[in-house]
Amino acid sequence: MAYIDAGFHVKIDVNTAKAKSIEIAEDADLSLERDGILTLHGDGVTSLIGGDLKFVAGSGSSDPVLHFTNNHTLSTIPNLQIPARKVLGEVQGVVRGDSGKVLTLTHSGSSRLALMKNLLIEIALVNNEVVNGDYGTNTLADNLKSGSGLWKATNGTLVVNVQVEGGGTWEVGADGTIEVNMDLSDITGAIHVRNGGTLLLNASMCSPGALDFEEGVIELAAATPAITFSIGGGCP
Repeated sequence: MAYIDAGFHVKIDVNTAKAKSIEIAEDADLSLERDGILTLHGDGVTSLIGGDLKFVAGSGSSDPVLHFTNNHTLSTIPNLQIPARKVLGEVQGVVRGDSGKVLTLTHSGSSRLALMKNLLIEIALVNNEVVNGDYGTNTLADNLKSGSGLWKATNGTLVVNVQVEGGGTWEVGADGTIEVNMDLSDITGAIHVRNGGTLLLNASMCSPGALDFEEGVIELAAATPAITFSIGGGCP
């Protein structure tokens, strides 16, 4: 395990850094600069986030990458006194995995873990926490996403380019957009469209969960066959 103690600020800027797992203490942070790649290769282990894991600009040209070669869990550290810890894309960062590998998000105690802002999430993901396109664009791509957590966009965009399943909640808040480009018929959670938010459907979306609509916008693109939005009943 690579451990980053409180008060330390570590940057990875070129080539590849490797560890089985990481632990970032509260009040510490780890920054991946452009051209930087952090590979976590522990199998079935948990990395603990007490500070922030950030994707930042630096002097390079390629998107920074967090790469998992085996099944891995990201969790908050125990006994945090702050409400959330973040994996934060200040620039676009790529979260990638080897074929068939799964990243699971969870938390310890009351502090939740959030993937936020500008992330291209390629790895198969079990989101039992928060994925939020807050003040940026989070894109779900390549491999199946699932889980019981929150899929959210407030003041930013969440782009769905891949199949998502499970009982997670969907929430689009003020000045946010959730853009659905893949038919979603295996979700079961509630959908919240807050005032000032837009749910943009370029593909059909169906959930037996409830709809909470507060004067936002649900927009269905013109297509043949017609795009549908179905809520509160059975899905095909």
